Amino acid sequence: MQNTNIKAIYGCNGAGKSAVIHALKIYTDIIKHKEFLYKNETTIRLNELINKETKRLELAVNFLVYDKQTLEIKGNFLHEISIYEEGGSYYVDFEILRKINSQSETIIFWSQRGSIIHSSFTDELNERTKNILIKRSVVDIFLNEFENVKLLDDKDVFEKIFYFYANAFNILIMTDEEDDHLYYIMNVIENRRKSDFRSLNTNVGKAQGFNPETIKPSSITSYRVRYEDFEDFSEFLLDLEKFIKIFKKNLVRIIPDKKDNGDHFIVEPYFDYGNYRIHLEFESAGIKKLVNVYQILKAKQQGMIIAIDEFDSKINDVYLTVLLEYFVDNPKGQLLFTTHNTSPMEILRKCNHSIDFLSEKGKVTSWVKNGNYVPANLYKKGFIDGLPFNIFSFDFNDVLDEN
Repeated sequence: MQNTNIKAIYGCNGAGKSAVIHALKIYTDIIKHKEFLYKNETTIRLNELINKETKRLELAVNFLVYDKQTLEIKGNFLHEISIYEEGGSYYVDFEILRKINSQSETIIFWSQRGSIIHSSFTDELNERTKNILIKRSVVDIFLNEFENVKLLDDKDVFEKIFYFYANAFNILIMTDEEDDHLYYIMNVIENRRKSDFRSLNTNVGKAQGFNPETIKPSSITSYRVRYEDFEDFSEFLLDLEKFIKIFKKNLVRIIPDKKDNGDHFIVEPYFDYGNYRIHLEFESAGIKKLVNVYQILKAKQQGMIIAIDEFDSKINDVYLTVLLEYFVDNPKGQLLFTTHNTSPMEILRKCNHSIDFLSEKGKVTSWVKNGNYVPANLYKKGFIDGLPFNIFSFDFNDVLDEN
């Protein structure tokens, strides 16, 4: 995201806005979860998301690493990974880790269908990746499998591969419920325990605060909290309470109803309004969305990269605009979101490249300030390249008119 820490993606229905967010989620899942390509639910998910003609999914993430104290740029890195389908399963076709220099590039690692083409690692470690690379990212392998081994002779190379790992863990994804395919997958896998999908596995740390790895909206109304994390979780609920009170002035408090469940608590939040209480499950869709938005936007203010699909879904237009105003005025972390609501354009139009328009053919037009032009007006009137919106009220006459 150039020159701004917030970017909104616009486009017509079916243009591929949500695909951008889902692709980013797949990228982070491959690095975060070593079992990702082995799981049945992953296969089902990818069957629905992958290109139906090529049976391939190619991902590329470009990121900068800089020193927070000095703001010195340590490097520009590019991670490419391609997944293909064969015989009903998914495999890594190729993976390339590069450092991009001003005039050239350095390949840190390159594998092709399980075989190493180029590597900066020792021969011993290269040998230990055999039969693993075909299903896992090298970043995941080296940071999870070999943590107690002297990874590299070259400390600088190890530092670089760690950058790729840290980048993936610095990204949080929030997908819209309708596009999450969660319930479709649960129906396909009949014997899968539904609680595995419906409960939110938290990992609360004092340094980071409440920072769940992945957040799904609305369907999550209870939390799984380790005993040792409950104090931090209680502090999170107090902060959440303050946040929700901005929108619901009559909220008295949020009460955590906890039940012992082995090595953790199952916590169900109740919203106390004085004379009555409401379980989060039965709150309005808008309040449930705000609860989930709070969790992920809190992480943004800790410096993380946040991607939200359909940010405007179920949120009042006024609330959405005010939230974005706050993040423009308090630029920490990065926020990427898709939306159909044009109100955020008024806030974001001041910054070049803060708005991207995605056409049905995949062309991206990035907003750049130009005199008195207003992006919302250009968008609605069909003046954005590839987004003509050639639809008129009389087009519905033959479809909706009973006569």
